[in-house]
Amino acid sequence: MPSEFVQSTLESIRTAYGQPVNNAPISVSQVSGKFADQSGDEVRPNHALAAARNVRSRETWQLGAPGGVPYEITVALSDIAKTAHKHSMITVVHRRPGTDPMVDTAWRLPHVEPEGSSPTDALLRFIEANGIPVILDSHEPTLFIVQAVAPTATLSLAETPAAGAKILASFRRDEDGNGWHYSWAYAIDTARYVASQRR
Repeated sequence: MPSEFVQSTLESIRTAYGQPVNNAPISVSQVSGKFADQSGDEVRPNHALAAARNVRSRETWQLGAPGGVPYEITVALSDIAKTAHKHSMITVVHRRPGTDPMVDTAWRLPHVEPEGSSPTDALLRFIEANGIPVILDSHEPTLFIVQAVAPTATLSLAETPAAGAKILASFRRDEDGNGWHYSWAYAIDTARYVASQRR
């Protein structure tokens, strides 16, 4: 049974952006600069690209269409084998208007997701376990920001990770006369994530 966080966040995403497109074709050849900060038990760029190309299922969300061209986020779920053990991997791919798709982050799970699992559900469960609450301007802290507006673009962490390790993900940040708009935003405590891989 999904937790209250997963259920309410997924409902907010669907209210804001409608239903996702399931298993839409996608061609990915590059990763974001965030992978320069990943090491040890975290996912390497070549593994992330392989996972983004060979997926069990994927869900693509359109976070608006500035200038008539959609800004898309794709959450993909793959199964991988590390030595004798199987795991699932979550890959987040974003495509800004007029650009090629790019892997933003990828996370290896310490288990195999059940058949029929929604990639977005899996991502939200991962954020619930490894996320750091984020604060947009004067908004209340939350693990996941969906379509929020604030007078400034100040995005901060509600708490500092013990090891100072974090990956901050924010998508479609726009400014207009009403303030700054964030479509999606969340943060991952990478030290907690790495520790979970070693259990």
